[in-house]
Amino acid sequence: TQFSPLNIHRYKTKFSFDLFYPLGMFVFAEGDVDFYLLNYFQISDFSGEHTINLYAQWLSSTKDLDYSINYICKRWKTYFGLLLEGYRSTRWLTKEDGTDVLVGDDLTQRYGLFLARFLNRCNRLELYFIREKDKDLIDWESRLYFATFENKVLLSYVRDYAIYRYIDVVSGSRANLSIVKSLNFPNSDYHYKSLYTESQFFIPITFPNRILALRFLGLFSWGKTSEMFDPSRWDRIRALPSDIPSETRFFMMSAEYRFYLFREINYNLWWLIPPIFFKNLKCVLFYDTG
Repeated sequence: TQFSPLNIHRYKTKFSFDLFYPLGMFVFAEGDVDFYLLNYFQISDFSGEHTINLYAQWLSSTKDLDYSINYICKRWKTYFGLLLEGYRSTRWLTKEDGTDVLVGDDLTQRYGLFLARFLNRCNRLELYFIREKDKDLIDWESRLYFATFENKVLLSYVRDYAIYRYIDVVSGSRANLSIVKSLNFPNSDYHYKSLYTESQFFIPITFPNRILALRFLGLFSWGKTSEMFDPSRWDRIRALPSDIPSETRFFMMSAEYRFYLFREINYNLWWLIPPIFFKNLKCVLFYDTG
């Protein structure tokens, strides 16, 4: 029997499954209590050539759902990916008999493909081709919806010097600059150009226990049917009422002080399906303005 010291054999794909609950919180606003949950699920090839991500958010009172499913092929220097995303925002009216009636429903679905080209370890270019469908409830009694379609191309330059610990950023910086242009085909209802810019800085006060995170975001749009930006979204100015009007120009600054309440919990709830592992518990104090 011959023995090979290199033990060379053809690679066989092996997938790993990871489920994260990075955020769960109660939100108190305008006398109401909402439960907010953020999930992240990932299927990864052991070699890193294939990755599937599932990202979901849920807000209890209005039954809002935000989800994203992405597939990325990393076999070549230029990454190739497919995306499917959606968002549903609802408004409910409670009648005198205690029943809830759906009076507002905004459903957005988008799908497309993207290419990512790495210039070096920290800089890359991304190109997206996206088609989006939006349905709005305009008459809740007759359940009549109004649908629009949007096609766009997005080119981004991403600069990422962030240092990660688990799935959290503990140091470094990130920035991106994106140019968006609507496409007239097929049957698009929007015609505009937009500019997105964002910078994030993560300053360790006592690494890795206490972090100061700064964020600057600018969104600008112009054209016949310009994009409208909602400042009250969960990832923008938090705790704003939902009736704040949208604008074609939006700028915000945010500061967060992040620190551990319990750094090493390391507790595995093995009896749940799927099992949940608690690594740590963090607290965030934030200030948003825009």
